[in-house]
Amino acid sequence: MNQYPKACETILKDMYVDDLLTGSNDLIELQKLCKDIYDVLSSANFILRKWISNIFQVVCGFKDNNISNAILDIGDKESCKTLGIQWDNKNDILKYTIKQFTHRNTITKRHILSIIAQIYDPLGLLSPSIVIAKLIIQKLWSLHIRWDEPIPQDIEQTWYRFQNELGSLNQLSIPRNAIYLNYVLTDVHCFCDASRDAYSCCIYLRSVDDSGNYNVQLLCAKTKVSPLKTITIPKLELCACLLGAQLVNTVVNALNLKNIHYCLWSDSQVALCWINTEPNLLQTFVANRVSKIQSLTNIENWRYVSTKENPADLAYRCIMPKMLMSSAIWWKGPQFLLLQSSDWPITNFSISKHDLPELRKSKTILVISQHTKICDLFTKFSCLQRLKRVTAYCMRFINNARKSDTKVIGPLSVEELENTNTILIKLSQMESFSEELELLRKTKQLDAKHKFAS
Repeated sequence: MNQYPKACETILKDMYVDDLLTGSNDLIELQKLCKDIYDVLSSANFILRKWISNIFQVVCGFKDNNISNAILDIGDKESCKTLGIQWDNKNDILKYTIKQFTHRNTITKRHILSIIAQIYDPLGLLSPSIVIAKLIIQKLWSLHIRWDEPIPQDIEQTWYRFQNELGSLNQLSIPRNAIYLNYVLTDVHCFCDASRDAYSCCIYLRSVDDSGNYNVQLLCAKTKVSPLKTITIPKLELCACLLGAQLVNTVVNALNLKNIHYCLWSDSQVALCWINTEPNLLQTFVANRVSKIQSLTNIENWRYVSTKENPADLAYRCIMPKMLMSSAIWWKGPQFLLLQSSDWPITNFSISKHDLPELRKSKTILVISQHTKICDLFTKFSCLQRLKRVTAYCMRFINNARKSDTKVIGPLSVEELENTNTILIKLSQMESFSEELELLRKTKQLDAKHKFAS
């Protein structure tokens, strides 16, 4: 580890099972990295074979290099994939390979699921089209269609169209290198959007070279079908924002670029207001997701974008493959990313936080007493004689404390008990007839309908 720190870091980070996929912007640095990785793994008798690169000088020094093989299948080595991704090392581009479909008289859920399971699109670059297959499966489950039962005709037509257009994706050529080699500034931009059918996010890498030229390239995307349980659109928009925050966090850590900035965009003002609100002020569903978003991203990095300039809008609209190939906004992002940040859309919220949905409601408890409690002595004793004697001793204590020269001692006198009885009657009247007593003090007449009026 101490002798080859960079090589060890690369092995831990860029190796998947027995394949190593890595690179560098500097040829000399990459040659040294390859040699160090080879030495580290060889010391444990793990010999790297089948080297392949887009530059001959990198692998010419290794035995069993495979520079003549211009196509590298990424992912599983299985040749039966419906859709797989390849790297053309001579042209340094990513391509898709689509298997030829055989005609079937009956389309079943089992057949559709078997084909979907063979789709390999790890970066999600085809998300707007692949989501069609996901929604078809969800629809079949909701209709309780059995595995080998023929599917409804309308779904079958949608599936046939999707299946027939998949082959057009063979013509796609996606640049493997997404940034300028001599970049001076790099930004990551994530766009989020949702509908009742699905929610999605897509990430673009924006780089600026030393001449001030801008390059924007789609880096990755992700979609999820919306749950069958009814959820409001603003909540689904918030789910899309959480999906975007998680993907941005993964991408920024994986890129390992210096001075990288990121920005997240949504066309939902409600979701953005929630993100700018303290979670404890929100209902549980919204609060949990806002809390996660705030822990993964900075609130200041969230901005508003109009729907027509939001490329994530395509990712849930079920765009057929042929239409996806010609979508400039999907592959290159909105036009404003080619401008300076001062010319980007400005966020103007038209929603007041007081009108924001899903706020916790403050509960106010108001207790109204029918009778004013002057004294709680009446509730402490069930015997009148005992109440009178206890109260009399209390009054004697008060009298003796006020008049230190004439203290009363010994058994209670008849006079003390009578005075106490009068005091208790007054207290009872004050509790039961407080309103009537107040009117008498103010020398006012009782209402004509009052029970005491007569």
